[in-house]
Amino acid sequence: MTAPPSPELSPDPQTPPPAPYASPCTCFQVRRAARIITGRYDAALAPLGLRITQFSVLAHLVQQPVPLTALAEMLVMDRTTLTRTLKPMLAAGWVTTEADPTDRRIKRAQLTETGLALFEQAVPLWRDTQRAVKDHLGRDFVRDLHDRLTTVWETLSAAP
Repeated sequence: MTAPPSPELSPDPQTPPPAPYASPCTCFQVRRAARIITGRYDAALAPLGLRITQFSVLAHLVQQPVPLTALAEMLVMDRTTLTRTLKPMLAAGWVTTEADPTDRRIKRAQLTETGLALFEQAVPLWRDTQRAVKDHLGRDFVRDLHDRLTTVWETLSAAP
């Protein structure tokens, strides 16, 4: 017995996929929306060689060095994912890591001058994309979406 074709993929490469698949899976729906939005920000930042996840890291380091554990918490990432995200940023010289001067066991991430300059170049591209998404979806819709996503995060992060 063969499995039915995936509703997300069209069997004929010349035929576009069907209209948004109405999956009952909440995770699928959220991830699908996140992928399309992430793609817009990544495309806008691509001329700088930057991805939206990296932009977020830079934004969190603009004010001061941040311990890696705290940075992972701020970004709602586990340490392994943060390490994977930081690796190319360290190699590019946008970020450095160093031991905290008050507690050498704590490793902190810090923005370099190159990273700050990159962040300053990226902010207008990020703002343009933010504005385009709001204009396309509607400002009230985006405000409601943010409120609802905050509620989801607060409710489910506190749930057993």
